[in-house]
Amino acid sequence: MRILLLLILCSVQSITFAQIGASGIRADFNYDWETSPDVDSMKKQTTRYDATILKDHRIMEYTVNAAKGRYEIYYTKHFLVHLNSDKAIEEYNTIALPQHDVERLVSIKARTISPKGKIKNLDRYADFKEVANYENNGPFLIFALQGLETGSYVEYLYTFEKKFTMVGTEYYRSKYPVREAEAEFYAPKTAFNFSFLPCNAEFVDLDESGGSGGKISYKFGTDLPGRTEEQYAANEAAIPRIEFRVNKEGSGEFSERTYWKTIGEGLWNYLTVLPKSEYKTCKKLYKKIVPSSVTSPEEKVRAIENYLKKNIQFEPNPQTDAFEKPSGIISKKTASASGLVRMYLLLSRYAGVKCQVVATLSRFEKTFDPDFATYGFLRDYVIYFPELDLYLSPNDYTLRLGYIPEELTCQKGLFMGTMTSEGPVFDYDLKSLVCHSWDKNLNNINATASFDLDGGMVNVAYQHTYTGFEASGMQGYKLVISGEKDQQDFLNRVLQNYSGKNEPKNIVVTGNTEADLCKNPLVMKMNYSSEQLLEKAGPKYIFHVGDLIGPQSELYRDTMPRLNWIENNHNRGYVRKLIVEIPEGYKITNPDAVIFNVTHGADNNEITQFKSVYKMEGNKMIIDIKETYGTIRYPKEDYEPFRKVINAAADFNKVVLYLEKQK
Repeated sequence: MRILLLLILCSVQSITFAQIGASGIRADFNYDWETSPDVDSMKKQTTRYDATILKDHRIMEYTVNAAKGRYEIYYTKHFLVHLNSDKAIEEYNTIALPQHDVERLVSIKARTISPKGKIKNLDRYADFKEVANYENNGPFLIFALQGLETGSYVEYLYTFEKKFTMVGTEYYRSKYPVREAEAEFYAPKTAFNFSFLPCNAEFVDLDESGGSGGKISYKFGTDLPGRTEEQYAANEAAIPRIEFRVNKEGSGEFSERTYWKTIGEGLWNYLTVLPKSEYKTCKKLYKKIVPSSVTSPEEKVRAIENYLKKNIQFEPNPQTDAFEKPSGIISKKTASASGLVRMYLLLSRYAGVKCQVVATLSRFEKTFDPDFATYGFLRDYVIYFPELDLYLSPNDYTLRLGYIPEELTCQKGLFMGTMTSEGPVFDYDLKSLVCHSWDKNLNNINATASFDLDGGMVNVAYQHTYTGFEASGMQGYKLVISGEKDQQDFLNRVLQNYSGKNEPKNIVVTGNTEADLCKNPLVMKMNYSSEQLLEKAGPKYIFHVGDLIGPQSELYRDTMPRLNWIENNHNRGYVRKLIVEIPEGYKITNPDAVIFNVTHGADNNEITQFKSVYKMEGNKMIIDIKETYGTIRYPKEDYEPFRKVINAAADFNKVVLYLEKQK
């Protein structure tokens, strides 16, 4: 959000540059690497992995440059890695340092160290190159390392002047183990002090001595393990990191809630303090888009949302202020994120429906911590209607009222202000957003199978019903593909997962219009015949009943020690009813093969389970399956029982029933 940068800069404007005097890197800043590294000592720290990070040391210094009348940040990083394989050599033979937030290069040097201790220094001018758009990722500083061999070391040390910011995050991101990781923060005592939130690792507070202008140093208390991507995990949010905030010195002691209030009030005023003409513009628009016959608060909100998402294009990177205010948005038919929020706020005022703005971020990126106030937790806007107890995503056009992006659910956020029919009123709170129960996101199957034994065919009458997030992915996707043929091809691909190679017939789809999105179930009905579901084995037939539920996820091979908590995209349920019509004169000899009872958790609303039971009614075998994931996250210690539930569904997918003639 561009607004966050503006608010951050405003928060420090009261510091006068004359308070500090001369600046730049401290006179006593003499950090350097060892001129003659002790290779024998370094070898003792290496591991059996492809690479080992022996040192990742970072220094951030905040200064006030009185001569230039500006604030400055100097960022130093010292990195040392041992390469234990050709794979690691390939990864580290080119180092790319991002420059998107760099003002200027202060100093840089790099070297390689052979297994026997021979040092080769890079040339500052010949070996370092600036690339404007490296691999389409923006500006980078690149240097290549030649002559590396297994057992070599790569070491570099640089200092950049970075763009000024009052908040930040230092990630310690590595797929290889890190032996020593440390971060130091410096600031002149007369200007700034720091607040910190260490996350996802044990930290040791080394020093708050102050020294020449206030120093705080953090060191990880244990080696950091190498991190790889895990399934069902918030991998990014689990990376060891330090959240930090720079505070104005002399501004007094404030609680974190007071900081949150300041942040919220600044954002709220930015969104709602507008010329009266902007309010009048929205009042006029409201009368145009919501008929007077619409009296239900929910239907008023739906009418507003449908209009904006049909007529106003979202621009995530606006290059003009015209996309920020209602008059420009209506004229250009394009809005920024904050511009859309303004539209919903003002139109809701004239609808007489109270609403609040919520700022938060994806729980897969970070966990919102109410006990640490930072703009770094504010990435996305959501609108909340307290009288309806419903949320709305202003800039996700594939969702509608009642559903917001799944990564924002089950997360906390900053709730700020209330827009009333009388106008904006500021208040704030820190609390959890909606977390839908599993029965709000269903993926259900009803299938009846009958047999043509002479033709070796199984005939299936099939119905698939989706609700909530399970439906919105397909309902929303259908909105962004054009052409009847493209939409039919998409539908066929979905159905093909369940019908085998034979062409499905009598297809009826309901709930696939824009009016149904996030409101009505998506229902697909069809009939299909499949030879793949039936095999002849001597006098008996083998019926692949498990294939009726379609392909399933599995975690059979995921047996490594778990690093992260389990994190589901959303709570969800799969309820299936399978009816098998047994041919006359035949019986099923192994009906108990469909019985499963794999559960984790005690509460019926939050249980994770795969249960399957059956009953016989005349010539019908009726199988009821209930698979639910009712808890959004579990500690890593619960991974094994969670894995068993996932694998139970995959196991059922392999179940077969034997049909034999009755004697």
